[in-house]
Amino acid sequence: MKSKFDLTGTGAAKRVFPAGRGSGGGFTLVELSIVLIIIGVIAGGIIVAKSMIQAARVEAVVRQIQQYDAAVANFQTKYGGLPGDSTVMGCVDGVNNNVCGNGIIGDDGNSSPKYFKGETANFWPNLQVSGFTYPQTFTPVINGTFNASPTAPNAPVIAASNPGSVIAAYWYHDNSKNVYLSGDWTGLDISGAGANTISDTKFIFRPEMALAIDTKMDDGQPGSGKVSVWKETGACDNTIGSQYDVDTADATCDLSFEMNSQNGGQ
Repeated sequence: MKSKFDLTGTGAAKRVFPAGRGSGGGFTLVELSIVLIIIGVIAGGIIVAKSMIQAARVEAVVRQIQQYDAAVANFQTKYGGLPGDSTVMGCVDGVNNNVCGNGIIGDDGNSSPKYFKGETANFWPNLQVSGFTYPQTFTPVINGTFNASPTAPNAPVIAASNPGSVIAAYWYHDNSKNVYLSGDWTGLDISGAGANTISDTKFIFRPEMALAIDTKMDDGQPGSGKVSVWKETGACDNTIGSQYDVDTADATCDLSFEMNSQNGGQ
């Protein structure tokens, strides 16, 4: 008996392939186009998602600095001085640049932030006493290594590209002003014997994110203004320091935020 699909007269059914597809079972041009479109949509979605995540982090950083400034302004109104530097809050004169009540957040260093001591260490605990809210209670004492984790943090974390936190200090190398310094502070020295603050290989902002933050809060220039790069590798900005190197994918920048710059100044 012949099959109704027998087109050869031999009694064997002949396999019929869809139009445009050979006996090898490959995809048609239409099917390939659909697959490529789907891949493109997925890839585009990933790019959009990454962009949205970075935008959210940028907004978070901006809000954090604004909150810090608002809390500092409230502290100044309430106590007549700066957190850490206020004699009302029990500031004790140290050595070199750590002098209470002089409007400078000192850290017992000589010319730049070196140690988590003195007024720098007491800045966040003082600010918290005056009403600044944070999920955990800050401590000025480092137990082994600098701590930004949820248990007894030394300073607040910041929503950067890589894990990091923010300390307050007086920055002599950039127009001499009180600033919030971002960085990976796990190597911060507390003994007074060290020569630096952080490892040169542990930066927390990618240039693209640093540019977005700087543009939103200031002038978009890494080497000037109220938001600037205070520590970097050579891949953070170009040789003249006027543009962020946004082609660099790694975190190569640490940003400095001038204190009280987001609420009209001191």
